[in-house]
Amino acid sequence: MSRRTLLLLTVAVVVLGCGVVLVRNGLGPPPSPPGPAPSADASTPIDRRLVRLIDDLVGDLADAAPGGAPSGCFRCDAGPALALASAAAVTRDRGRRDRAVAVFDEMIRSYQRKSGAFGPDHGSSDIDTMFFAAELGIAAVVLDDDLDPHHRQTWSASVARAADFLVANGNLAWYTNGNINVGNALVMALAARLTGEPTYTVRYDQAIRFAIEPPRQRWPGLGLTVTREPTRADGSDGKGFFAEASTRGRAGYDPEYTMLQLDQLTRIFLVNNDPRVLRAMNLLANQLLDRVDTTTWLLDTSGGTRGRRERQPVPLDSAGLIALVELGGRADLRHYIGDQLTAIESHFRQKAPELGDRMKYALGMTCSSILMSLPTNARMR
Repeated sequence: MSRRTLLLLTVAVVVLGCGVVLVRNGLGPPPSPPGPAPSADASTPIDRRLVRLIDDLVGDLADAAPGGAPSGCFRCDAGPALALASAAAVTRDRGRRDRAVAVFDEMIRSYQRKSGAFGPDHGSSDIDTMFFAAELGIAAVVLDDDLDPHHRQTWSASVARAADFLVANGNLAWYTNGNINVGNALVMALAARLTGEPTYTVRYDQAIRFAIEPPRQRWPGLGLTVTREPTRADGSDGKGFFAEASTRGRAGYDPEYTMLQLDQLTRIFLVNNDPRVLRAMNLLANQLLDRVDTTTWLLDTSGGTRGRRERQPVPLDSAGLIALVELGGRADLRHYIGDQLTAIESHFRQKAPELGDRMKYALGMTCSSILMSLPTNARMR
């Protein structure tokens, strides 16, 4: 077995198991013993539900891992590690933290290139870079002072190098798709937050402005489309979406990818409280709710520009609504939150023990954003 193959197997076992370490095969040290479980008054009922969900799904992924085979989507495999980091931040549990740290350390070593890009050794990997740097950056934010100084510096520098690659690659001035351009802005926001360097604040402003309104002569019909003009500054009575283009050249509304746009915007807002982002979150959330069955919390994705007309509904597992209620002043949405949380938990458990790539990435993105949104977890953002 080559060193490369052994490394990939090691990463896959650690990521899919988020801490399942095969000591008998010499693939790593055992995890640190867990710290004390949180007391009943140390966390909210939502905290406890999500931590239990994360622990159960991470365990299921470990049991289902087919001999440690890589999944083919390393950035998706980072999702369970981010979920575990979020559970560690809530519980202040050293065992969960150390397992999450081990995954991200291994992935940085295995996948970050000299250019700062993340991904396999071929291609530009700009999309891989954006999605993985977002996971790493959010993990660094939620763990914060639970990380030792070495890891805070190393992870911050890694996210900054990824941001530098995206800038050098021209991604801040090229409209790929709504979710990608908003994701690029997220990486810049994270680099600014983690390093404190003003350069990344400038780059973030460039990226979010471009995502919202790219030059119309070059990018007609792209950027943020407002379908109902709001009368309120925060956009809470309007509707809109970021354009997603298909391989057939048609650009417009794709509900499933609009949900991903809302996810990425939510993470930006949790990191920097940008009112422009809050406005966009409100527009997208209202647009999506027109297509959501609030008894099942399934989103009708038919007719989207990125998918087939007959595509099946998908769970609305975005944390955007919860963030808007808890941090964005949307009291009118509060009556949805209990049912949506129950549906999110149910949808994840129904997919266990074998989550697909989308659900693995969503596990980290959704759980971390919900936990960060809760007023009691202000230290996580």
